[in-house]
Formats: sequence, C-alpha cells, structure tokens
Amino acid sequence: MDTATHPTRQDQPSSTPPAPPAPPVSGDGGWTPPPAPERSRSILGRATVGLTLVTVGILWTLRLAGVADITVGQLLAAALLVVGLGLLVGAFVGRSRGLIWLGVVLLPLVLVAQIPEASWISVVPVVTTDSSAAGELQLTPTEFEDLEARYEIGAGSIRLDLTELPFDGESIDLEVAIGVGEIEIVVPDDVTVAATGSVGIGQVQLEQRSAGGLGVGDLEVLLDPDDPVGAIDLELEAGLGDIRMDAVPAATVGRS
Repeated sequence: MDTATHPTRQDQPSSTPPAPPAPPVSGDGGWTPPPAPERSRSILGRATVGLTLVTVGILWTLRLAGVADITVGQLLAAALLVVGLGLLVGAFVGRSRGLIWLGVVLLPLVLVAQIPEASWISVVPVVTTDSSAAGELQLTPTEFEDLEARYEIGAGSIRLDLTELPFDGESIDLEVAIGVGEIEIVVPDDVTVAATGSVGIGQVQLEQRSAGGLGVGDLEVLLDPDDPVGAIDLELEAGLGDIRMDAVPAATVGRS
C-alpha cells in the first residue's frame, strides 16, 4: 500500500479554537486588575458659574430699568446663594469643589456689604494713597495741595467733588478705584475734563455717555469748554458697582 498519498491524522487541520490569552500577572505571580476608566469632568461647576452670572445680570437689568431697588449687597448675596445651591447639589450628584473657592471670595464681600453706611466712616478714619478695606469716602477739596494722586478702597463708596478747587490754569491727574461699590465724581463745566471709566460688572456713566453690563472697559469722554480755566484727567475703575461723573455749571461754584 502506498502511504504517501494518504495524509496522516497529524497532518489534518485541527478544529479546536485557540486558547484565550492569559490575564496579566504582577511581578509576584498574582493577577493585576485592568486600570480604572478615566472619570469624565463634571459640568456642575461651569453650570453654576453661568447661572450665577445670569442671575446677577437679570437683577442688574431690573435695577437699571427701575423695576426694583437692588443694592450691590443684594447682588452679592444672590450670587452667593446660587453658588451655595451648586455646592449642595454637588454633594449628591457631582464634583464641584472648585465652587468652594468662589464662595470663599463672595462671603466676605457679602458681609462687608451688610455693614450700615453710617458705621463705614469709622472703618477708614484716614484716607491716603494706600488701599483701604472698606468705607465711605466723601471729599470736597478746596486747595490743590489737599488732593491725593489716587483714591482707592475695597468696598463702599467714593464721592469726590472737585467744584471748589480754585482753577486758574492748573492741570490735575486723578485715579479713583473701588472693588465693590460706587464712585461719584463732580467736576466744574468750565474746565477741560478727559475721563476714562471701566467696570467688571456694573454701569459707567460719564456725563452724557453710559454703558453697562459685563466687562465695560475704557469708556471715554472729553469735555472741552470754549474758554477752559484748567484741566482734569480722570481714571475711574470699579470691579463691581457704578461709576458716575457729572459736570455742574460754573455759576454754582462761585466762578464767573
């Protein structure tokens, strides 16, 4: 019998499936579990910040429209409330630890805003070029030597009346800044005034020009009377609040 033409049993292909690969093992021979899947980033923090901005924007719009008399302190309290709700939700359904820092920033501002204005005067007994924490600053200088180059406080209000200065060709440069609150500047209408105002959240009104909302930057106005008796250059800045500058007739300040 010729066996060369008949394949043996070993030459025939096997129908047995291949064995699965062995699981990974650690160095000591034990089984190593696969790495855990990467956790997706939570959108709770971004959603809370967005809702906070929308809430503050709506309340500020109601204030500008005269529908509601909303103070800066109430705006800050509303923002803190939204952040607190976001942290409460995050305790159950999400990761929002970043909101804690936002709450830490807002909480002292809310507390400062609740201090009655009458007691703010004692908080800042002396105003210099250094920054102060909070207070109410009302100045009506009568001599140029009384002026500082910069007035700045963290929270409160600044009112600077420049109509009593004896302008006779003088030129002055002033910077006024506030973190949270209001700035009001009164200038005589017989001097040249170049004013620039910027605010993070709030409104800027420089005589007849105004703008409000988020990120109002470098709103400029130039008041140039026919026969100016002096010049004023103003830089006004606020983080959250209002900036206002008005020019009053020279007749009301005793100059002809």
